[in-house]
Amino acid sequence: MCYEQLNADLIEEINDTRQKMVRVGTVYGLTHPLTVTISQKLDDLLNDFYKQDGLKFMSLPRKN
Repeated sequence: MCYEQLNADLIEEINDTRQKMVRVGTVYGLTHPLTVTISQKLDDLLNDFYKQDGLKFMSLPRKN
């Protein structure tokens, strides 16, 4: 799977998880364990996204 497809899949999963967190948080409250668990998953996904983006940035040729 190419980098762009991995990134697109990750962005889709981030958006899906964010929407799920909002729905669950609206029903159960922001401090409910299920909401917190989903929030932690979203944090992990966002960290993965920024790591990938950072790796892409580091692989770009540098100007002297």
